[in-house]
Amino acid sequence: KGRALYDELLAEARRQLGATPNENNAAQYNQILTEIFTAFPDDYQTLHDEGLAYFYYQLTDSTLDSEDGQALLAGSLSTDDLNKLPNAKLTTLINDEVLRIEPIVYEDFLPVSAAGIFQSNLQEAQPSQYDGYSSQQNFERDLGAAIHDEMALYKAMQAQSLEQCLSSVSI
Repeated sequence: KGRALYDELLAEARRQLGATPNENNAAQYNQILTEIFTAFPDDYQTLHDEGLAYFYYQLTDSTLDSEDGQALLAGSLSTDDLNKLPNAKLTTLINDEVLRIEPIVYEDFLPVSAAGIFQSNLQEAQPSQYDGYSSQQNFERDLGAAIHDEMALYKAMQAQSLEQCLSSVSI
């Protein structure tokens, strides 16, 4: 969901610029990006609550030191909740300082990064689209290996961190 919003906002900024970003329009492009990306939340809690990013869950020190905090965690979540992330129960546990969140740093290489570098070197006057043709099948063939779905990996990392929290409670 977060990547889709990012791509949507980036596409809107490019549409408003009306040309390929380059050194001649960099200031204008940066201003457009600044305005457009105000629609993207910039705090962890909102990113979490709206399902726009993936997070590691950790028990807070007060939860580790408190049977009440551990009981609250154990009584609030079940393994069924792991498939429904994010959800209101997790938000409550974060707000009650039973859990804390730390963002998972995305390690994927955004296609826009490479496309922007190549297109800026071409000095094209017309705007180009970053979402053109690509073939995962051809890429994997040339690479000689299958690639993983990075979003599935991040989701699994997030769920594993919550499972570790649940297994850590001694209640």
